[in-house]
Amino acid sequence: MGFEKSIKAIILTLVLIAYASYAEETTEEKNGAFIGLQLGSSMIQAKKKTFLADRTDEYAWENSHIAYGLLSGYQHWFNNKVGMRGYAMFSGYNFYVLQFGVGVDVTYSAVKVGCGKFGIVAGLQAGGVYSYDSWYWSGSFKHNNPFALDLAVNAGMRYSGSKHTMELIVKIPFIGVHSEAYTMDISSEKHEDYLKEVYSLVWRYMYTF
Repeated sequence: MGFEKSIKAIILTLVLIAYASYAEETTEEKNGAFIGLQLGSSMIQAKKKTFLADRTDEYAWENSHIAYGLLSGYQHWFNNKVGMRGYAMFSGYNFYVLQFGVGVDVTYSAVKVGCGKFGIVAGLQAGGVYSYDSWYWSGSFKHNNPFALDLAVNAGMRYSGSKHTMELIVKIPFIGVHSEAYTMDISSEKHEDYLKEVYSLVWRYMYTF
């Protein structure tokens, strides 16, 4: 599924959940534990380097993938507008790259709209990324090395009621994955492959208990 179809799927799901959210009886912000789902589209950049005796060749390409995941944590409100939350999350795309970690966000409810409040959210995520195809190969020897550090910022818009919250955020990671490195026995060529999530556009739905 391409990037354009991913956005259409997000918008459709957003409309359906919005209908349920408008049935809420109160707009008061509420402290408590929450659980949520996220769905979106990630732009992934792959890069290959080949080190030759007299030069280094490099080329890169980008593809979009469906991103999906779960998150759970606790939301605390300092007043009826400003809050902070911490959460653990697990997500992935196309079943061969998985992300896991923790996040901290600041939330701000700006104005009442309908039966809820419209606002903004921004924060940091830190954790790890597992690349299923990652490996290191030197000649005839292969060494699995699938894990790497994951660090990202995210920011976006939110619509919330007393229990239901919807968010549309942009996530921008800082770190790429050195997914492969190998040297062929028959030549002196060294090859290195890199994988990086350039950005993600993510829709989230969360339910506060």
